[in-house]
Parts: sequence; C-alpha cells; structure tokens
Amino acid sequence: MMNILCRIAVSAVMMLSAHAAYAEQNGDAVMLKIGEDNITVGEVKRQWQRLFPEGQAPDLDMVQPEMRQNFLRSLMVERVLVEEAKKQGLPEEESIKQALEEAERSVLVKEFLNRKSSSNVTDSAVRSEYQRLVAGRKAQNEIRVRHILLHSEDEARSVREQLTSGAAFDEVAEKFSKDPATAEQGGDLGYMLASDLDKPFADAAFALKKHAISAPVKTQMGWHIIRVDEVRKATIPTFEQSREELRAKLQEQSMNSYVEQLLKQAAIVVVDPATSSPDALNQSKPAAKTPPVKKPEVKKPEAKPKPAPVAAPKPKQDAPFERKSATAKPEPKKPEVKKPEPEKKSELEKKPDSKLKVEPKPPAAAGGSKLEALPEAKPAAKPDSDE
Repeated sequence: MMNILCRIAVSAVMMLSAHAAYAEQNGDAVMLKIGEDNITVGEVKRQWQRLFPEGQAPDLDMVQPEMRQNFLRSLMVERVLVEEAKKQGLPEEESIKQALEEAERSVLVKEFLNRKSSSNVTDSAVRSEYQRLVAGRKAQNEIRVRHILLHSEDEARSVREQLTSGAAFDEVAEKFSKDPATAEQGGDLGYMLASDLDKPFADAAFALKKHAISAPVKTQMGWHIIRVDEVRKATIPTFEQSREELRAKLQEQSMNSYVEQLLKQAAIVVVDPATSSPDALNQSKPAAKTPPVKKPEVKKPEAKPKPAPVAAPKPKQDAPFERKSATAKPEPKKPEVKKPEPEKKSELEKKPDSKLKVEPKPPAAAGGSKLEALPEAKPAAKPDSDE
C-alpha cells in the first residue's frame, strides 16, 4: 500500500513539473478556446500578474487548484460577455468608442512612463543623491510635531483657546482636525525636517519651544495649530533604507524634465480663454509641500477608550471630549436591563446551543442587553435570526 501511495505522489509531482515547464516554455500555446477565440498561456499569465502589485504575483502553476479554476472561469466569463456586447453593437456606440480611446491612451502612457523611468536612473546617480542628502542633514535638527488642521482662522483661534485653557492636544486633534490621516493619531506627524514641510508651517514649527502652542498658521491646506513635542539632531537613514525612495524621486525628476522637452518640441496651440498665458502650460510647477504623514496606521476601534454604558439606539464613536461629557450622564433604562434576568436563566438552560452562539460575540457598545433580551423571543429560532 505504501509503495502505491509513493508512486502516486511521484507521478503527481512529475505531472506538475511537466505542466509548469510546458507553461513556461510555450507562452503561445493555447490554454482556453472560447468559440473562435483562443487564449494563450502567455495571455493567461499576463492577466494573472495584473491582479497583484508588480513583482508580487504568485506562480499561477503553484496556486491551489480551486483558485486557478476560479481565475480561468473569470477569463471565460469576460470573453463571453465581450462577445455578447459586440453582438449587440456596443462598440459602435459613440460613448463606448470614446471610452475605449481614453483607455488606450491611458494604457499607452502608463506603460511608456514605466519603461522610460525604469531605465533613466542609474545606481551611481542614486548613491550620489544619498551622499548629497547626508551632507545636508548632518547640521540640521528635526522636530516631532503635531498639528490640528482647520478650515478657517476663527476655528483655529477657538481651538487654540481650548488648548491654552488646558485641553489635551491629542483629544482636541481627534475631535476637530480636518486632516483624517493624522486626527486619530492626535495630530502626530512624526519627526520632520524643515525641508519636509511647507515654508510657513516649517517657520512657525521650528520657532516654537517644546510643548508651546502656536498661533494659527496659514498654508495651502488651511489653518494649522502646531505643537512641537521633541527636538533632536537629524537622523540619517542608511543607503539601503533610502535607496528605493531616492530612486523614485530621481525618476520623477527625470521624467518631468523629459516631458518638458517634449512639450517644447511639440506644436501646441492653446485657445482656452481662461488661460492668461499659453506659455504657462509648458512650465511645470513643483507640488506644494504639505505636512507629510509619518504614521498612516488607522487606530483600531478596540484600542479606543470604551464609551460610558449609555443605552442608545445607534452607538456613536465620539471624540474623547464627547466621551468625557457622556460619562456624567445618568445611565437610562438600567432597571429595564435587569428586569428579565430570571427568565433568561430558565430559557438558556433549555437552549444551551443558543447560549454557545451568543457568548463568543464581543459586547456591543450600545447593547449589553442583547443577551438579556433573549428570553423575550417567542419563536425558538429568534435568537439565531438576531445573530
């Protein structure tokens, strides 16, 4: 028996290896036939790789059979629907023609830029840029800074008054900041160099003493209230840590320069009446610096302080200021929660399966009463439907 199993295992491995070699060496071999349409091994692999970030697609020949079958089925469904759309004349509609032309332009531009940018920056250029940045950082300080972004100066002054009156900065930021990426982090931007920030923001932040609250600061993003938590000598990352970021930066600069040359060489006529100077369209402007986000992690709901046990039909995840005020409110309907307690015991004893289904669920913010309300359900299947 053992010998038979070993032979089966060896045969399966050999078949898998043979199939992998076939797929690798026969990219033009037909894998699927749908009517008159043939789909090759190479085309299937290209479609598979597009589902993942570049260079991260697992080998299609090594994935689970069910996953492979689902993927091939999706290709078949797509081709069948395309053929049906052609039969109904969709490609002849003007709106469809325009959409296809736009898609073609988008694909061409994307692929051209990918190929061009990947070949126009050398390793020596990346290392030279790293050495230049290291030399500039040695004499600099960096600050750990928080900010609260607001739409108007009046809002900024109102928030500043709360802070100077003793309100916690992280709580005020979570409640009022219009920067969704940092609000839940208490406005924390992490450690920044002056060159990382918009100039008005950097000037105000680097002029502050530790833990001081700035006056409202205007940038292109809006109005900021700033606090500096720490000041230290600028840290210098290793070349390996910086390599890919620097390469991307140099590629962007190189492509911008290349595009500018193409625009100058092209015969372009601007007839837009809203454009004051046609030449302005041929000059790219650097993007305005904004306070970058160093900590993009989203705070999990479990990590937040639990709100006071106030019964409400729709639990609201309020900012800490609202939670504090909520704790002072009396807890409504508390006697009603305890009232059906004797009936709950007898009902649960009769239906142990329902109890097992209810207990593993974590308590809801507004609903410690879900389990206690179980005895009131008349039909036997009611608790399961509530789940």
